[in-house]
Amino acid sequence: MEVKTSAPGKLMFFGEHAVVYGIPCISFAVNQRLYCKIKERKDKKILLNFPDLGIKNYEFNGKTENKKIGFVSSAINNILEGVKEKRGFDLETKSEMKIGIGTSSASVVATIIALDKFFSLDLKKEDIFNIGYKSVLDVQGTGSGYDVATSVYGGMIKYIKGEKPIEIKYPENLCLVVGHTGVKADTKKIVEQVGEKRKDYPHFFDDIFGLTKRCIEEVEKGLRESDLRKLADMMNFTHGILNGMGVSHPKLEELIFASKNAGALGAKLSGAGGGDCMIALVTEESKDKVISAIREHRGIPFEVRIKNGAKVENEITDF
Repeated sequence: MEVKTSAPGKLMFFGEHAVVYGIPCISFAVNQRLYCKIKERKDKKILLNFPDLGIKNYEFNGKTENKKIGFVSSAINNILEGVKEKRGFDLETKSEMKIGIGTSSASVVATIIALDKFFSLDLKKEDIFNIGYKSVLDVQGTGSGYDVATSVYGGMIKYIKGEKPIEIKYPENLCLVVGHTGVKADTKKIVEQVGEKRKDYPHFFDDIFGLTKRCIEEVEKGLRESDLRKLADMMNFTHGILNGMGVSHPKLEELIFASKNAGALGAKLSGAGGGDCMIALVTEESKDKVISAIREHRGIPFEVRIKNGAKVENEITDF
């Protein structure tokens, strides 16, 4: 038996950090995917292959000291806990995803769906999310779960921690360009730093998160009405809040200002901050100029489109 699955990367559109504290966020799945392939073995061994990480035929026995494969290992353990019949398999992943857009969550989701099919568990989307979220928490100890939810459900979603995601309609002409700083962000560390600041200034952060919630409401209105100017205003406003919280980075600021100078309607950091990605709202006319500006400022630019969630692939092809 052989199974192939895929899961998309994700980007946070609005609601960074506030989502950890129960405020809604808006995120979307992107047109770059991670693939997982499982092939049954005649013996009981589980061998893991991650060509992108230079890992070949790693024999999995329930524990691993290799942090590079911690997320997939956690997902396998969480699935095997509910499986009575022990079967051996080869598992291989391959990613077409750019850095900073949710490779870890996509690898967890793609692995869970592949194992679901392999063991005929008949998991629902909600089950896949719950197992995936637990797998991420097992490794990094903190997080809202929006990244897993986005990869599972796909499209654009409104997510509130502890609740089922809500699908959001978005304008057909929504055109977004991402710029990666080349700086790897430590999400866990940044989230913890925000948590410490919130303890020091609780009333200040209550106001910040209140503004974020109202901003999300304006964003929903802008999406419904295809009002790109409103979306751009909210991007610029939100980034100012995030910068004030201390989660931006000089390289993020450089790419954001370069994008605006090149004609982007709005721009903001996306995710935890401290590096990784910024995102710019552009038009078809300004898109190429913004991409060039990001590249000129030594960023890594790429256009993103909103796509579907995780799935079983119909055809099994070689990686």
